[in-house]
Amino acid sequence: MKSRLSGYLLIAILFSFISCSKELSKENNTGTQLFNGDFYATIDGAQWNADSLQLALLSNTGFSISGLSKTGEQITMLLPTLKTGNYTFNALSTPIAISSNLLVNLSTVYISNTGAAGGNVTISSVDSIKHLVSGSFMFTLINPTDNSQTSITAGIFNSLPYSVD
Repeated sequence: MKSRLSGYLLIAILFSFISCSKELSKENNTGTQLFNGDFYATIDGAQWNADSLQLALLSNTGFSISGLSKTGEQITMLLPTLKTGNYTFNALSTPIAISSNLLVNLSTVYISNTGAAGGNVTISSVDSIKHLVSGSFMFTLINPTDNSQTSITAGIFNSLPYSVD
């Protein structure tokens, strides 16, 4: 179990380091203005906003959505594909959701694929021309080390730009 947790932590850290730059808007010809979609949620009753970093990446291994707040709180969702529809998270699911704070405590990682954790992501629209994705999410995530949990509700990502790897 510890090696699995280490793997999830490595994924969360990897996404935070890979995505140190923001993508330029495809609608902007000057190349000087950055485009970010809306990406926010409520974590344990407190408002969270991906105001520091937003990254969505489509690769041959799946689709990932990751956001980082200025306070270091990160939410990452790993999906098997980028298609509209509902993706369910539980102990037996392929999709994974991860939450951690990269500035406060790197050893505390909450995941969706353990015990009674779970939730869902709904991809409501994919614009494959402009490379924008929109949807909603909610989770109850568990830290497998001590079985503590965190609740992420009212999650929204709207017109979030994604890159293709």
